[in-house]
Amino acid sequence: MSEAKYLFDKNMEAIANIDAIYHYTEKQVTAFDITELLRAEYILIVSALDFYIHEAVKNCLVHQFNLGICDPDVKIGIPLATVGILLNSDSNDRTKILEQQIGQIISKDSYQAPRSIENALKMIGINKMWTAVGKYSGKKGSEVRATLALIIDRRNKIAHEADISPIGGLGEKTNIETTTVSECLDFVTKFVESVEKLINLKLEEGKATD
Repeated sequence: MSEAKYLFDKNMEAIANIDAIYHYTEKQVTAFDITELLRAEYILIVSALDFYIHEAVKNCLVHQFNLGICDPDVKIGIPLATVGILLNSDSNDRTKILEQQIGQIISKDSYQAPRSIENALKMIGINKMWTAVGKYSGKKGSEVRATLALIIDRRNKIAHEADISPIGGLGEKTNIETTTVSECLDFVTKFVESVEKLINLKLEEGKATD
């Protein structure tokens, strides 16, 4: 298991704790609407995906750099001063500096929407990801992409529009249920597992050419 996948699983554990709080409170406090906990879970699931992609791409880029197999078309934009430090550093320090620099650079981007994730994986040499992800999940790549797009759209409505229903009464929110969250969690977990397989295959290719 990669470090990125380990951290993703830890984030999922934290979300499971929130879910447990929701189910306990739902039974004990029936007079209040506690569905905001479900909306918090939904946002955190997508955040865990975003964080996973950042960590996985960063670690893979560093690994490829150390093996000397970086894609020449990938341009990260590391400052010249940092390049000078890298050239005069031992392998351990170089890895730490690269991780920090690449992490800072890609932190400016959000890796949630299908196109942004696709572009992120292209940086580490993974092209046509939807076909491969679909194969691992037993679905068409276009279906996986469409489902992720719907999840991100709902996440954005919760985060940026307070999940207010466009067709309901004033201030009325779009309905959210436990199944809404569980389906999101299940999809994202399987999606991450598929991406993890893709990245592992890419890393194995690098070892074979080393």
